Amino acid sequence: MSQPEPTRGRHKGNNGGGALSRGVRTIKEIWADPRTAAPHARALLLDVWRARGGGLYGIGYVLAFVFYEARMVTGELAAAESVTGFLGEQLLEFIFRLTFLSIVIVFQALLWPLSLISWGGLPALGGLLVAYLAFEHVLRPRVELAFPELAADRVAREVRKAEKRERKRQKRTKRSRT
Repeated sequence: MSQPEPTRGRHKGNNGGGALSRGVRTIKEIWADPRTAAPHARALLLDVWRARGGGLYGIGYVLAFVFYEARMVTGELAAAESVTGFLGEQLLEFIFRLTFLSIVIVFQALLWPLSLISWGGLPALGGLLVAYLAFEHVLRPRVELAFPELAADRVAREVRKAEKRERKRQKRTKRSRT
């Protein structure tokens, strides 16, 4: 079983077509060998996590997104009168509704810390602070061992920040000399 290629929708460069063609290729591969679904899901969720910074916020986003999506799909299926009626009559409407709701869910997931605080109040805020400290000081090293891509991304971000600070320092020095 081969590992799925990582998605690169947010990155520069040509890597075998656009997001749609990669999606079609992935669906065909999963259809041909359903055992590849788990590695593809892992790669997709890891890419989303990396796109959100690879830290506590990123994992919170992924978990919130999966939670909201699962809740929406199960709610839609529970509201259907029958499976055949659902598939026959409402499939197109269902696809459009899911697409729209998935866009809404992206925004809900982006704001997961606010949702958590509004649900739990001040204790939730304290819990977020504790979770952040625990993640940064205890869990991050373990997570980066399990997902080396996250460590590489963090190091690359730190290098970019240092380079940016150095460029700004050089500009200030150059400006002060003139």
